[in-house]
Amino acid sequence: MSAASNPIYQQFREELLLVQMEIQEHGLSWIRKEIYENVGQVLSYVKLRLSDHVPVGTLQLKQSMAISKKLVGQAIRDLRVASWPVSVTELREKGLAMALEHELATFSRLYNREAQCRVSDNARRFDPDREIIAFRILQQLLDRVEALTPARPVEVRLDYRKTDLCIILLHGSAAVPPETGWKPADDWPDYQLFQQRAALIRAGLEWFGDPQEDLAFRLLIPLSV
Repeated sequence: MSAASNPIYQQFREELLLVQMEIQEHGLSWIRKEIYENVGQVLSYVKLRLSDHVPVGTLQLKQSMAISKKLVGQAIRDLRVASWPVSVTELREKGLAMALEHELATFSRLYNREAQCRVSDNARRFDPDREIIAFRILQQLLDRVEALTPARPVEVRLDYRKTDLCIILLHGSAAVPPETGWKPADDWPDYQLFQQRAALIRAGLEWFGDPQEDLAFRLLIPLSV
Protein backbone atom coordinates (compact mmCIF):
# COMPACT_ATOMS: atom_id res chain seq x y z
CA MET A 1 0.00 0.00 0.00
CA SER A 2 1.40 3.40 -0.99
CA ALA A 3 1.63 6.18 1.59
CA ALA A 4 -0.97 8.23 -0.29
CA SER A 5 -3.54 5.44 0.00
CA ASN A 6 -2.81 4.73 3.68
CA PRO A 7 -5.78 6.00 5.75
CA ILE A 8 -3.55 6.94 8.69
CA TYR A 9 -1.28 8.94 6.38
CA GLN A 10 -4.30 10.62 4.80
CA GLN A 11 -5.65 11.56 8.23
CA PHE A 12 -2.26 13.01 9.15
CA ARG A 13 -2.11 15.13 5.98
CA GLU A 14 -5.67 16.37 6.45
CA GLU A 15 -5.04 17.31 10.07
CA LEU A 16 -1.74 18.97 9.14
CA LEU A 17 -3.53 21.14 6.58
CA LEU A 18 -6.13 22.13 9.17
CA VAL A 19 -3.44 22.90 11.75
CA GLN A 20 -1.58 25.16 9.32
CA MET A 21 -4.78 27.08 8.58
CA GLU A 22 -5.45 27.45 12.32
CA ILE A 23 -1.95 28.84 12.91
CA GLN A 24 -2.50 31.43 10.19
CA GLU A 25 -5.90 32.39 11.63
CA HIS A 26 -4.40 32.62 15.12
CA GLY A 27 -1.71 34.98 13.85
CA LEU A 28 -4.29 37.21 12.18
CA SER A 29 -6.37 37.32 15.37
CA TRP A 30 -3.34 38.47 17.35
CA ILE A 31 -2.58 41.17 14.76
CA ARG A 32 -6.16 42.44 15.08
CA LYS A 33 -5.91 42.39 18.87
CA GLU A 34 -2.64 44.30 18.92
CA ILE A 35 -3.82 46.91 16.42
CA TYR A 36 -7.08 47.46 18.30
CA GLU A 37 -5.85 47.35 21.89
CA ASN A 38 -2.33 48.76 21.64
CA VAL A 39 -1.78 50.73 18.43
CA GLY A 40 -5.38 51.94 18.22
CA GLN A 41 -5.41 53.23 21.78
CA VAL A 42 -2.15 55.13 21.34
CA LEU A 43 -3.29 56.78 18.11
CA SER A 44 -6.65 57.68 19.68
CA TYR A 45 -4.80 59.33 22.56
CA VAL A 46 -2.60 61.29 20.14
CA LYS A 47 -5.70 62.44 18.25
CA LEU A 48 -7.28 63.55 21.52
CA ARG A 49 -4.18 65.51 22.50
CA LEU A 50 -3.98 67.26 19.16
CA SER A 51 -7.68 68.13 19.04
CA ASP A 52 -8.38 69.04 22.67
CA HIS A 53 -5.13 70.56 23.85
CA VAL A 54 -4.30 73.92 22.26
CA PRO A 55 -0.85 75.13 23.36
CA VAL A 56 -0.64 78.75 24.37
CA GLY A 57 2.92 79.39 23.33
CA THR A 58 5.81 78.20 21.20
CA LEU A 59 7.40 76.18 24.01
CA GLN A 60 4.16 74.38 24.82
CA LEU A 61 3.60 73.72 21.13
CA LYS A 62 7.04 72.16 20.75
CA GLN A 63 6.54 70.01 23.85
CA SER A 64 3.12 68.84 22.69
CA MET A 65 4.39 67.98 19.21
CA ALA A 66 7.40 66.14 20.64
CA ILE A 67 5.19 63.98 22.87
CA SER A 68 2.79 63.28 20.01
CA LYS A 69 5.69 62.39 17.70
CA LYS A 70 7.08 59.97 20.28
CA LEU A 71 3.68 58.30 20.72
CA VAL A 72 3.14 57.96 16.97
CA GLY A 73 6.62 56.48 16.62
CA GLN A 74 5.83 53.92 19.32
CA ALA A 75 2.57 53.05 17.57
CA ILE A 76 4.43 52.50 14.29
CA ARG A 77 6.97 50.23 16.00
CA ASP A 78 4.16 48.26 17.66
CA LEU A 79 2.42 47.92 14.30
CA ARG A 80 5.58 46.53 12.70
CA VAL A 81 5.97 43.99 15.49
CA ALA A 82 2.30 43.03 15.20
CA SER A 83 2.86 42.23 11.54
CA TRP A 84 5.17 39.34 12.44
CA PRO A 85 3.32 36.62 14.36
CA VAL A 86 4.58 33.04 14.18
CA SER A 87 3.92 31.64 10.72
CA VAL A 88 4.06 28.17 9.20
CA THR A 89 7.03 29.34 7.12
CA GLU A 90 8.92 30.34 10.27
CA LEU A 91 8.15 26.96 11.84
CA ARG A 92 9.52 25.10 8.82
CA GLU A 93 12.62 27.26 8.52
CA LYS A 94 13.57 27.81 12.18
CA GLY A 95 11.93 24.93 14.03
CA LEU A 96 9.76 24.43 17.07
CA ALA A 97 12.04 25.90 19.75
CA MET A 98 12.57 29.27 18.07
CA ALA A 99 8.91 29.50 17.08
CA LEU A 100 7.84 28.91 20.69
CA GLU A 101 10.23 31.60 21.93
CA HIS A 102 8.63 33.99 19.42
CA GLU A 103 5.13 32.90 20.47
CA LEU A 104 5.80 33.42 24.19
CA ALA A 105 7.27 36.88 23.56
CA THR A 106 4.14 37.88 21.63
CA PHE A 107 1.89 36.27 24.26
CA SER A 108 3.63 38.25 27.01
CA ARG A 109 3.30 41.55 25.16
CA LEU A 110 -0.34 41.10 24.11
CA TYR A 111 -1.65 39.91 27.47
CA ASN A 112 0.71 41.93 29.66
CA ARG A 113 1.79 38.93 31.68
CA GLU A 114 5.06 37.19 32.47
CA ALA A 115 5.82 34.45 29.96
CA GLN A 116 9.14 32.76 29.27
CA CYS A 117 10.49 29.89 27.24
CA ARG A 118 13.46 27.79 28.40
CA VAL A 119 15.21 25.53 25.91
CA SER A 120 17.90 22.97 26.73
CA ASP A 121 21.34 23.47 25.18
CA ASN A 122 21.06 20.40 22.94
CA ALA A 123 17.99 21.61 21.01
CA ARG A 124 17.65 19.99 17.59
CA ARG A 125 15.17 19.75 14.77
CA PHE A 126 12.90 16.82 13.98
CA ASP A 127 10.25 16.21 11.33
CA PRO A 128 8.87 19.68 10.37
CA ASP A 129 5.30 18.40 10.00
CA ARG A 130 5.36 16.97 13.52
CA GLU A 131 6.92 20.19 14.82
CA ILE A 132 4.03 22.16 13.32
CA ILE A 133 1.40 19.97 14.99
CA ALA A 134 3.27 20.07 18.32
CA PHE A 135 3.40 23.86 18.09
CA ARG A 136 -0.35 24.08 17.49
CA ILE A 137 -1.08 21.85 20.50
CA LEU A 138 0.97 24.16 22.72
CA GLN A 139 -0.62 27.23 21.14
CA GLN A 140 -4.07 25.88 22.02
CA LEU A 141 -2.95 25.08 25.58
CA LEU A 142 -1.71 28.67 25.95
CA ASP A 143 -5.07 29.95 24.76
CA ARG A 144 -6.78 27.71 27.30
CA VAL A 145 -4.75 28.88 30.30
CA GLU A 146 -5.15 32.53 29.23
CA ALA A 147 -8.92 32.09 29.24
CA LEU A 148 -8.84 30.48 32.70
CA THR A 149 -6.98 33.06 34.77
CA PRO A 150 -5.52 36.08 32.96
CA ALA A 151 -2.38 37.79 34.28
CA ARG A 152 -0.85 34.63 35.79
CA PRO A 153 2.75 33.81 34.76
CA VAL A 154 3.42 31.15 32.14
CA GLU A 155 6.58 29.15 31.52
CA VAL A 156 7.35 26.64 28.77
CA ARG A 157 10.35 24.30 29.10
CA LEU A 158 11.78 22.27 26.22
CA ASP A 159 14.13 19.49 27.26
CA TYR A 160 15.67 17.69 24.26
CA ARG A 161 16.69 14.30 25.61
CA LYS A 162 18.38 11.37 23.90
CA THR A 163 15.24 9.77 22.47
CA ASP A 164 12.48 12.27 23.06
CA LEU A 165 11.52 15.90 23.59
CA CYS A 166 9.87 16.70 26.92
CA ILE A 167 7.83 19.91 26.81
CA ILE A 168 6.38 21.21 30.08
CA LEU A 169 3.99 24.15 30.28
CA LEU A 170 3.59 25.67 33.75
CA HIS A 171 0.74 28.07 34.51
CA GLY A 172 0.38 30.24 37.59
CA SER A 173 2.19 28.87 40.63
CA ALA A 174 2.16 25.29 39.36
CA ALA A 175 5.37 23.33 39.85
CA VAL A 176 6.62 20.23 38.07
CA PRO A 177 4.99 17.33 39.93
CA PRO A 178 6.70 14.03 40.79
CA GLU A 179 6.60 11.46 38.02
CA THR A 180 3.65 9.69 39.63
CA GLY A 181 1.68 12.93 39.84
CA TRP A 182 1.06 13.32 36.13
CA LYS A 183 -2.44 12.38 34.95
CA PRO A 184 -3.34 11.12 31.46
CA ALA A 185 -5.01 13.68 29.23
CA ASP A 186 -8.21 11.65 29.05
CA ASP A 187 -8.70 12.49 32.75
CA TRP A 188 -8.79 16.22 31.93
CA PRO A 189 -11.89 18.16 30.77
CA ASP A 190 -12.11 18.61 26.98
CA TYR A 191 -9.06 16.42 26.44
CA GLN A 192 -10.33 15.35 22.99
CA LEU A 193 -9.32 18.76 21.67
CA PHE A 194 -5.65 17.88 22.15
CA GLN A 195 -5.39 14.12 22.47
CA GLN A 196 -6.14 13.34 18.84
CA ARG A 197 -3.40 15.63 17.60
CA ALA A 198 -0.91 14.36 20.16
CA ALA A 199 -1.59 10.81 18.95
CA LEU A 200 -0.89 11.85 15.35
CA ILE A 201 2.69 12.76 16.27
CA ARG A 202 3.06 9.71 18.55
CA ALA A 203 3.17 12.00 21.58
CA GLY A 204 1.86 11.57 25.09
CA LEU A 205 -0.05 14.41 26.74
CA GLU A 206 -0.43 14.62 30.52
CA TRP A 207 -1.51 17.22 33.03
CA PHE A 208 -1.38 18.09 36.72
CA GLY A 209 -3.14 20.62 38.95
CA ASP A 210 -6.52 22.34 39.08
CA PRO A 211 -8.31 22.70 35.71
CA GLN A 212 -9.62 26.09 36.86
CA GLU A 213 -6.42 27.52 38.34
CA ASP A 214 -2.76 26.44 38.38
CA LEU A 215 -1.96 23.87 35.72
CA ALA A 216 1.01 21.95 34.39
CA PHE A 217 1.03 20.11 31.07
CA ARG A 218 3.62 17.68 29.73
CA LEU A 219 3.97 16.71 26.09
CA LEU A 220 6.39 13.84 25.40
CA ILE A 221 7.39 13.59 21.74
CA PRO A 222 9.60 10.73 20.49
CA LEU A 223 12.33 12.14 18.26
CA SER A 224 12.56 9.03 16.09
CA VAL A 225 9.44 7.22 14.89
